[in-house]
Amino acid sequence: MHLIKRAGKNKVKRRLGRGGKRGTYSGRGQKGQRARAGRNIRSQERESLLKIPQKRGVGFDRRSRNRALAIAVIDLAVINRAYKEGEIVSPKTLISKGIVGRNFGRRPRIKILGAGEVTKRLAVKNCDVSASAGAKIKAQGCTC
Repeated sequence: MHLIKRAGKNKVKRRLGRGGKRGTYSGRGQKGQRARAGRNIRSQERESLLKIPQKRGVGFDRRSRNRALAIAVIDLAVINRAYKEGEIVSPKTLISKGIVGRNFGRRPRIKILGAGEVTKRLAVKNCDVSASAGAKIKAQGCTC
């Protein structure tokens, strides 16, 4: 047994810092928060965001504020093309004809503007009407 020798040198492998070919500290320097494993330094924007109090509960959805403000604007020329004599112009019929889309699943408020002419007698219900559009509609004998 005493004659057995090692094939190579009796050398202990030096444990290096993890990550890359940088040696013991692997580019992290010595000590401090940045040298530690699992460090988590938050950015300044994140810090300021976390300081803002959050609104909780129902009714604080950011989109809910815009739902009431959404108004679909339509010209008289579009209505004149889409409707026949004696039909009712309302949000429901405008959606069914594909002139106006729903807003967050709801019927939007509709305002009729005076661009174009009306050549048919129509009944306008549940729609806001501008002054010029109202004058053109009433001149044709329609009801607003």
